[in-house]
Amino acid sequence: MSEQTALTTTTEAPIQPASPGPAKKPVKPRGFPYVPVLIILLAGVPLGYVFIKWNRAAMDAPGRFFDAISDVVRPKINVNQIVLTSIGDLHKEARLVVLKTSVTADVTRDETYTHWGIYWGTNTARVIAPNAQVQYYIDLSAVGTSNYVYDEASKSLTLTLPPPKLDTDFSIDPSKIQVPDLRSGWNRWDKDETKDNAVKDLFPALLIQARSPLLLKEAREDGIEAMENWLKPLADTLAKDGVTLVVKYKEPA
Repeated sequence: MSEQTALTTTTEAPIQPASPGPAKKPVKPRGFPYVPVLIILLAGVPLGYVFIKWNRAAMDAPGRFFDAISDVVRPKINVNQIVLTSIGDLHKEARLVVLKTSVTADVTRDETYTHWGIYWGTNTARVIAPNAQVQYYIDLSAVGTSNYVYDEASKSLTLTLPPPKLDTDFSIDPSKIQVPDLRSGWNRWDKDETKDNAVKDLFPALLIQARSPLLLKEAREDGIEAMENWLKPLADTLAKDGVTLVVKYKEPA
């Protein structure tokens, strides 16, 4: 018996191309970012100019930048407080002696005596007070806020003071009085009385000598110098903020 072999034929389906799927939108090329670049340029140019200017100034004066910072950081001076403190110091001093000097008074006194129409003679006495010590001072007791004027434009603080005065509270040492001449009239026995009267005239004569224009001018000049030296700590404090202290006298109207 013959064997039969059954052949099975397999038919393969044809290969189909893959589906392309949904279509993609074409990508549009982006435009150049004009607006952001323009903003950067507008902001950058001034900043760059400022930087260049600052850098050039820094090269010319390296300390100027730090000086500017110091001006901001350093506390400003309170002029009103300085004035009040200064007034307190002035009142403590009360009288600032600005000139000490010596003057000499020379007085000659003649006294003539007559009685019942009869001339009894003339007494003469000459007395000298050599090198009497006198002094000028500035009265600080009455100085107040009105004596100070601050000018913001010129950055100056002006202190106006009363002019120096002659101190009249002094005395003459009797042991130093010289009597180079003492004579009595032909019928007078009271020449010592004439001498005593001449001694009394010494004090007014000393005042006249002490109030001479030359000494008064010297006292005024020495007074300004003395006050500036005495107020130097105050002037140094004001100078830290660029303020100048000016001292002057109040002149008569």
